[in-house]
Amino acid sequence: MKKFMRFAAVLMSLALFAGGVPARATSFGSLDAGTAIAGSSAALQAFLESNNDASHQIAEALFSLGKISGEDAFSISLTDTDSSVNGEEILYEMTKEGVAKVDAFLNVRTSPSTMTEVIDGVMRGSSVYVTGEWMVHGTTWYKVRINDKDGYVSGDYILFDEEAEEFKAQVLEEAKAAAVLPEAFEIPDDLSELPEETKTKLEDLAAEISYCLSVDFREADEADEYLTMYSVLIYLAENYQQVYEIADKNGLAETKKAAERDMNNIELNRMKVSDRSGETEEELMQELATEYLRRQQEAEEAARKAEEARRALAAAEEAQRAAAQAAYQQAQQAAQAAQQAADNAHQQEQQAAMNAAQQASGTGAQIAAFAAQWVGRIPYVWGGNAFYEGGGVDCSHFTYNVFKQFGLASYYVNSYGQRSWGRAIDVSQIQPGDLVCYNGHVAIYYGNGQIVHAPAPGRYIEYGNLHLAPIVGVRRLY
Repeated sequence: MKKFMRFAAVLMSLALFAGGVPARATSFGSLDAGTAIAGSSAALQAFLESNNDASHQIAEALFSLGKISGEDAFSISLTDTDSSVNGEEILYEMTKEGVAKVDAFLNVRTSPSTMTEVIDGVMRGSSVYVTGEWMVHGTTWYKVRINDKDGYVSGDYILFDEEAEEFKAQVLEEAKAAAVLPEAFEIPDDLSELPEETKTKLEDLAAEISYCLSVDFREADEADEYLTMYSVLIYLAENYQQVYEIADKNGLAETKKAAERDMNNIELNRMKVSDRSGETEEELMQELATEYLRRQQEAEEAARKAEEARRALAAAEEAQRAAAQAAYQQAQQAAQAAQQAADNAHQQEQQAAMNAAQQASGTGAQIAAFAAQWVGRIPYVWGGNAFYEGGGVDCSHFTYNVFKQFGLASYYVNSYGQRSWGRAIDVSQIQPGDLVCYNGHVAIYYGNGQIVHAPAPGRYIEYGNLHLAPIVGVRRLY
């Protein structure tokens, strides 16, 4: 109580004295008995001598009165104290990774003091690179590097090593628990006027989305390391994207709006659970917009390439028709001239048939060669449709994207739906480029008893044996 009374007397003296403190005071060297206000110098001197941390308390008092800046208060607070209160700043030879253990944001300040300016923040559970430490008034402060700036954070809110990893895992689980997804997806527009194929496709997609939304992905996280919440969200986003595109193409305004709303919600939750806890929601939404624009550009580019392929195929077919017509006319003229000419015409027709057969097999060989070029380059991802090196696809998205390159698959269906593609071929007549259907799996026949397929989680697109499982059908699309 006596100590508090003395400190109160000092504060009263300071309140009067503060009007004469220079704007950039840096120490208490001038605050001695010879310069302090009469009647207060004895109390000030006694307080300074009896309290190792007196400079800090007085600096805070002047700061709270608004007489000095936070940086000046920090500078003053370092004076007239011993090593048990303040130490020297220590810089590490190598940076350490720390994790912010706070309820929301951890303030990053210009100096190791709560009186100084906040220059940035670290979100709960986010990593920060620590470059040094400084004990100030009995509290350890860490020097950090964030967004190309140096600053200081209180050591009371930084974890390292195992504690840091455990807390990051806890924050991630909280993000999963906070994910809010719709319970099901229903198409709001009337589909009765649509072509039956389009109507069926939309209804199948809506049913698939609703089924995925019913999956308890938190329980799945524990039961199957590959059936994670993250993979379910990716698969949902791909299905919503298809609904959006079909709705946009067919003028279904309400369905397009509903798909876009749910798709944005799915994407935002996917970002939250992909260990991006250091980003604000505004940053996540900005990244979502960037990602959506990227997907649109990819879709436009894919559509452009598909149109080029379609035109090239149409030109080739026209050239074939012209060549066949010319061969027929020549054969007729030769038949009219002589029997030998007729024989020649017959030979030409046989040759044309052989060319057509070779061309058909050539298309299959091209399909097989295109599929094989992705071996070892794309990993298997359940529900994945990222058909590029380093992306991720499952078995049915792999076969869909291969056939799509040749204009043979206009929309995606799963492995069961692909059993109805093209026409049935007996396995004894199988050729390169044919689709091989197994129970719950699909592949592309490469030749010589080998297939190319996206096999399973943890593996990349690879070659495999044609009879790795019972074959339920072979389909030819070209």
